[in-house]
Amino acid sequence: MKGANYDLLELGGGDASTTVISPDIFNEFVAPCDAELIEAAHQAGQRVVYHTCGGMMPILEDIAAMKPDAMETFTPPAMGGDVHLKEAKRRIGDKVCMIGGLDQFHYFTGCTPAETRKAVFAGKGYEANPEMLKAQLTGYFTQQGGPGLPDEGADKKVLKGFVAPHIDFTRGGTCYAHAYKALGESNYADVFCILGTCHTPMQNPFAFTLKSFETPLGIAEVAKDIVEDCAERLPFDPFHDEFSHRTEHAIEFQVIFLQYLLGEREFTNLSEELSS
Repeated sequence: MKGANYDLLELGGGDASTTVISPDIFNEFVAPCDAELIEAAHQAGQRVVYHTCGGMMPILEDIAAMKPDAMETFTPPAMGGDVHLKEAKRRIGDKVCMIGGLDQFHYFTGCTPAETRKAVFAGKGYEANPEMLKAQLTGYFTQQGGPGLPDEGADKKVLKGFVAPHIDFTRGGTCYAHAYKALGESNYADVFCILGTCHTPMQNPFAFTLKSFETPLGIAEVAKDIVEDCAERLPFDPFHDEFSHRTEHAIEFQVIFLQYLLGEREFTNLSEELSS
């Protein structure tokens, strides 16, 4: 290998994961062998990244002690792994380069630098065309079983909060309409706090996001100043599980109804995914 024009050599694999073998077995049978291979690669002038296909947290220091140049994949719980990046950084960040911690394929092929969360269910859970979407939502208010459209001439009520479903529109559309009619006949707010159920595993009780929500009806801005102020007061990192927002429908569906109901009125949202 000496003189070969490699950027990195990869070592490790599924057999090094604590989802496959215990830390004791790793340290007795895997680490001694792989440490020799890493040393041999270094003597040949090569750099080594050590890969595990799953559990890393119980053996972070053990892998770092083998002196690879880098470690990966640092998969977070929301994507099926066990790594908490902040904790991993604290434990081994000064010993080895850390690679990963995100869905690399998704971000390299499907994302832009824009600070917005694209609509995930447009064209799937609801109409992607703005005018057709408005007609779809209107139907939930006016069809049989619906509450009727909000009475704009009614005396405005004080509404501090309400509970709406997060089921798909096909089955729950009229139920959404009943909830949002109450909002439509109340004094509107400038900022709405949306609490949504999360359907993927999370480490913390809830997760914030600073990304605005883009839907066929426009962009709902996030109240970043409020989110950041709340985050500073918490005993945990509320952005640790932010990946949970990526494909979750619970908040996206509420944003759709808010945009429909408020029309051209400007509003911002404070969105949180709650661990279920």
